[in-house]
Order: sequence, then C-alpha cells, then structure tokens
Amino acid sequence: GVNNTGIGAYSLLNNTYGSYNVATGSFALNKNNTGGKNMAIGFNSLFNNLTGSQNVAIGHEAVYTNSAGNNNTAIGHQSLYTNNGNDNIAIGNYAMRLTKNVSNTVAIGSGALY
Repeated sequence: GVNNTGIGAYSLLNNTYGSYNVATGSFALNKNNTGGKNMAIGFNSLFNNLTGSQNVAIGHEAVYTNSAGNNNTAIGHQSLYTNNGNDNIAIGNYAMRLTKNVSNTVAIGSGALY
C-alpha cells in the first residue's frame, strides 16, 4: 500500500495493499491487509480490520472486530466493538458494542444500542 501512516507499536503491522490509512496507537489497524482510507486512533482500534474501507474509529478498541465492514464511524471506548456491518455511526462509550452485522444505524450516547 501507499501513503499510510502508522504511529504506535504494531500499528498497520500486516498491511500489504491497503492505502491512505492512518493508525495511531498500539495495535491500531493491526491486521489490515487491503482496506483503505481508514482512520484508527486508540489502542486496538480497528484491530481486526482486513478489507474494510473508509472507516473511522476513535477510542480504545473502537470497531475492534470489524473485518470487512465499510463506511463506519465510531467514537468512544469499544463503540461498534463487535460489528461487521456498513454505514453505521456510533458515538459514546460502548455505543453499539454488541451489535453484529448491523448496517445503516445511528446510536448516540453512552451504551446506546449496546
């Protein structure tokens, strides 16, 4: 990949073809392979992302489990933690934490749609 920025131990460690990614924090975007145009800020944010693109994860373990979901925005500790869907917005600690394969959803507030 090209034009990637990784700051922190093991951030973007497995990136091969993904481009235009920003990973700040230990293990941020750690497993990313081909996903592009992602921004991960925080320890373990977007950790399991493989092919997902255009995601924003801000917070400790935000969007942690996502492997292929696209166009998600998560702000807060473990927001969108287990989700692998598309086009979601989760703002607040634990917002949409346990949702799986959910798309086109907005959750605002601590624990919203937990």
